[in-house]
Amino acid sequence: MLKKKFGLEKKSYVLYVGRIDKIKGINYLIKGFKELLLTEKDINLLIAGEGPYKHKIEDLINKLGISDHVKFLGFVKNERLPYLYNAVDITLFPSLWEAYPMVPIESLACQTPLITTKVGAIPEITRHFKGGYKIIPMKNANAIKNAIDDVICGKINESQIDRENGKKYHNWDNIINNTLAVYDKLNEKYYG
Repeated sequence: MLKKKFGLEKKSYVLYVGRIDKIKGINYLIKGFKELLLTEKDINLLIAGEGPYKHKIEDLINKLGISDHVKFLGFVKNERLPYLYNAVDITLFPSLWEAYPMVPIESLACQTPLITTKVGAIPEITRHFKGGYKIIPMKNANAIKNAIDDVICGKINESQIDRENGKKYHNWDNIINNTLAVYDKLNEKYYG
């Protein structure tokens, strides 16, 4: 249904959502995806976002000869992202630095398996969803390839994701209350 709406039939799809910047680890995603294509031909990569590193990523894709399997979607509005997450098979978030990223929450909330690196609040975020994700080492194209294989083989799947538990922790009321609690502690510590 959603795959048909986006013209994504008959193949598996990996999705990257975010700024196209070197700090996002996208070059490792591209290299891992190239390795995957040696054994999996019916898979494509969708890149949703814009950024200063886009021309370098395009050059890398062309150099590796995988442009037939990669599509740039440009900037995707927030209200369209849930449809995109639900139309793909895997979200890949290979970032090298983050604070409290939304992409892992959005992907798991849509019950789309997630492959991510262990940066910022990602361990806390993923723990709340209890499953359906794999945390991989940073800067490791081979780990990306193997993790995608794990999703394709069903070792990581949407049925492992506990949306309801994740919802308890990742809703705006909870985020606001937790943020205010941190400010209260800092205020007490520094201003008594």
